[in-house]
Amino acid sequence: MKTLACITAISFALMTTTQAHALSCASSGFELETSYKANKKAGKNITYVMGSFTGGTKQKKKPKLTGTGINGGIQLIPQNGKGSKTKMHFSGKKLVNGKEKAFKTKVTVETTCINVWCGNPPKPNTTTIATLEKTTSGYVLKAGPCSPNTFSAGLVNDWDKLKRLMR
Repeated sequence: MKTLACITAISFALMTTTQAHALSCASSGFELETSYKANKKAGKNITYVMGSFTGGTKQKKKPKLTGTGINGGIQLIPQNGKGSKTKMHFSGKKLVNGKEKAFKTKVTVETTCINVWCGNPPKPNTTTIATLEKTTSGYVLKAGPCSPNTFSAGLVNDWDKLKRLMR
């Protein structure tokens, strides 16, 4: 009986550890300086904004997942390898060389998935800092489980820090 209890406990620990470590890439908060320096070094055309998102088209269903085994002990993978896209409107301000400018634009929000974890579009009508990438087709917000690119904690301090970094 003790042996069975030990095996069950170890099996459970391994399953939950695997699940917990699967998203160890998820940030515990807005790592502003690291994010800014990485985007700058990569030469990405990033626009930092603070304000809120509204609207949005009806989001496509999350991709169907495939896998085998018992829920919690399997790896489910999106069949098409894609997340979904939705259109939203952004209103607020952007930073240009460390100075604020009023800013309104349409944004394509691309959500991606890693196994069973998917990113989400920003919560409407909630003030947030976001990193928008300027592409040939307009502004894009990439929202994955490990790179949400929207941040709502410590807004004033993070925004001021970003201004100083850009100067």
